[in-house]
Amino acid sequence: MKLHKAHESGAQIITSTLGSRLSDYADEWLQPTPGQELDLLQQLARLIEHHMADLKSVLRNRPDTKMSGRLERSAMMLLNAFHPVIIIAPAFLSHSDNRRILETVERLAKKTEL
Repeated sequence: MKLHKAHESGAQIITSTLGSRLSDYADEWLQPTPGQELDLLQQLARLIEHHMADLKSVLRNRPDTKMSGRLERSAMMLLNAFHPVIIIAPAFLSHSDNRRILETVERLAKKTEL
């Protein structure tokens, strides 16, 4: 409910969780292919770490231009956020690569100055 109210007040929401209620009103829904969640988060973290300077080189191995645009918009939203908040869905905690996913989310949090 608080996220819904924050969104109505102008907060921007990025989600990567399929079937999440957030995807109904998210500004960006990354929609990772099952099994590619870690790769997607790592690319987002690299974009933020490079402050978008190397967008083409970071994304050159991903031919899907829709995904490239989503990642670029999401990185810009995080870089420009006043008070970014990252919420980890339970699905990530039970993911087979959960340790690396959480490490990547920690990198995102540090780079966005949470």
